[in-house]
Amino acid sequence: MKDALTSERELLRRIAAGDGVAFRHLFDQYRQLVFGFAYTHLRTEALADEITQEVFIKIWIAGDKLTDIQSFEPWLRTVTRNLTYSYFRKVKQQRDLLDGYASALPEEGLDTTSQDLDYGEVRRLLHNALASLTDQQRTIFRMSREENMQYKDIAAALGITEYTVNYHLKKVLAHLRDVLGNNLYALLLGVWVIFS
Repeated sequence: MKDALTSERELLRRIAAGDGVAFRHLFDQYRQLVFGFAYTHLRTEALADEITQEVFIKIWIAGDKLTDIQSFEPWLRTVTRNLTYSYFRKVKQQRDLLDGYASALPEEGLDTTSQDLDYGEVRRLLHNALASLTDQQRTIFRMSREENMQYKDIAAALGITEYTVNYHLKKVLAHLRDVLGNNLYALLLGVWVIFS
């Protein structure tokens, strides 16, 4: 008799009912497909991991809608592609903001006191935002951004799971965005100034 977990339809039905074992089986079966697509386009393991997490979160929260999916793999590829391309759109918007900010800075040779103040303010804001994090969040953020460590290496060093590393990094970035408000360019400049 065929194991019920081998049937895609049965897996989706069980996941829709909240079965964590079925979800884990589906994750194990399709993780590499999702990660591979994201990595091919994004070229960084951390971002590919983030896209992979987002895709499987969407699957988990889809609930009863999962049972309506006629062909899972093409649906999964579409979700992965859409999230990856959405990331590209966000990056383009951020670059446009940075380009607009950079074009407003004084040219070389002019008085750069206002530019220095901008960087100083960004440093101060980012320092204060980082100071308000938990010790673990701050450690994970610094290991990721300063030391360019991969999630699996951070997890091994701290004795936690990669999911925990990913969770804390998402919390940190959301916190930094909240603290810095709509000035997304300030967040990016601040990270580059402090950690580059």
